[in-house]
Amino acid sequence: MRHILALSVFAAAFAGLTGLSTAQTADADQLKAQAGSWLAAPQNGAKGCLMTFTTTPVAGGYGLTGADACATAIPALAKASAWSLGEDGTLTVLDGAKKTLVSFIQDEGSPWETEEGEPMWLLPALGTIDHVPTIDGIAGNWAIQRPEGTQPICALKLSADKDGDGTTKLSPNGVCAPEIKDMKLVWWALEGFGIVLMSDDGTTLSFDMKADGTFDRSLEDGGKPLKLVRQP
Repeated sequence: MRHILALSVFAAAFAGLTGLSTAQTADADQLKAQAGSWLAAPQNGAKGCLMTFTTTPVAGGYGLTGADACATAIPALAKASAWSLGEDGTLTVLDGAKKTLVSFIQDEGSPWETEEGEPMWLLPALGTIDHVPTIDGIAGNWAIQRPEGTQPICALKLSADKDGDGTTKLSPNGVCAPEIKDMKLVWWALEGFGIVLMSDDGTTLSFDMKADGTFDRSLEDGGKPLKLVRQP
């Protein structure tokens, strides 16, 4: 979701005499933060595939493993063997011949997503989950609760209905505490594994999905911990 770590610019280094690319040079802390298991998944909720980014230098960038699992879900990534970051901040997945397979861009505070071609997210993996939520799957009755309680502090209805620019609507669905009511939340959106509630004035309240399918308030929001819980 929009709370995925933003990465700074990376510089490429090449072995000019051999003509073979070496890995891009990067700060060790940045590489460590980026390394790990990632989910590449269509934004329409179809099955995606899990890959592992490593910090091992390889031709074209850094090592990538597990892409053979993409053969059915995302064939374009089946031969992926490397990842890299360009000077413009684009994250590129490449094959062994250093051919670009898929490129992802990232707005500040938002997940990686494709700029061209099939709309797709690149997200830190949540266990073995292999797809992202959809508007139709999330739409319905929800309640904002305290972590320690079971009583809602604000009941909401997330609608699948959209306005002219494609934004989905939300509305109060019962009693709502002043701290939430005063936000005047009227829209909601999915960003990868996250749900973002929004007002007309730009106020947002964001929740991140956990591996068990529950939603907790994003740490980047600050403020008191909250949960978003589906209701009958």
